Amino acid sequence: MPEGYLDDYYLLNEPEALHYHDFLEIGYCVSGSGLFYVDGKVIPFSAPCCSIIYGGQVHIAQNVGPQRSLWHFSYINLKKLFTDADLLQVSQLKAMSPHLYDFPSVIPQAEEPILHQLVVAILDETARLQGDYLTAMRGLITALLARHSRMMVPTKNPAGSKRDSQTQLLARLGDVLLYINQHYTEDLTVDHLIDAGGASKSTLQRDMIDFTGLAPMQYIHHLRMKRATLLLTEGIPVADVAFDVGYNTLSSFNRHFLKEFGMSPTQWKKTHTSAAE
Repeated sequence: MPEGYLDDYYLLNEPEALHYHDFLEIGYCVSGSGLFYVDGKVIPFSAPCCSIIYGGQVHIAQNVGPQRSLWHFSYINLKKLFTDADLLQVSQLKAMSPHLYDFPSVIPQAEEPILHQLVVAILDETARLQGDYLTAMRGLITALLARHSRMMVPTKNPAGSKRDSQTQLLARLGDVLLYINQHYTEDLTVDHLIDAGGASKSTLQRDMIDFTGLAPMQYIHHLRMKRATLLLTEGIPVADVAFDVGYNTLSSFNRHFLKEFGMSPTQWKKTHTSAAE
């Protein structure tokens, strides 16, 4: 799904609700840049890149910058695609137990060109539906999962069911996280988040740390910094970036940026612009 066509999906500037599902979602970004949120992590992306999201992973994506971010996505039920014999072989891959591992969910084409080619080839097969396309899909997806498995390392917290804990946290934090993702460039306080989610300050603090690894205000600053890097890459002046991401003074923006990246925004911009060239 979708089958028989390749859908154009333009990300919104305001993210939709966080969600998860029971199938494999793959996509590739043709143009634009933005932020992906996957299991509490904030991941900047710029075209061209691909995404691999497994069942149970909580996620959304958001456009950042003046250019609309164009993606193509496909959703694959692995249990229906593979036969029982196929599943026995595929189940040996790390990617079939993603909750046990840490791994990148959004991968730039320059870092993994073959993985990107596999994603494009899979989407092409779903769009064209040519002869024996399911056979081709099984081979391509097996190769994709095997290659992605090489990027996986055991998680530091393997005990228990990460999927269950994530979905339970989402039930409690969904409204708060959506509110943050829609308003993080504004003058937010913890009281705003408490009103949005209805939980006590201590519960909010605990759940945010469990889900994102950061306290509420730390997460907001982290989110602003990720957005700032995308805008700096677009060539927007540092002062304009500071106000765009939610800081009233340049000194405050510089202080948080230095804490996040170990260098000033000007240094970061010079380093990454030179690297891109």
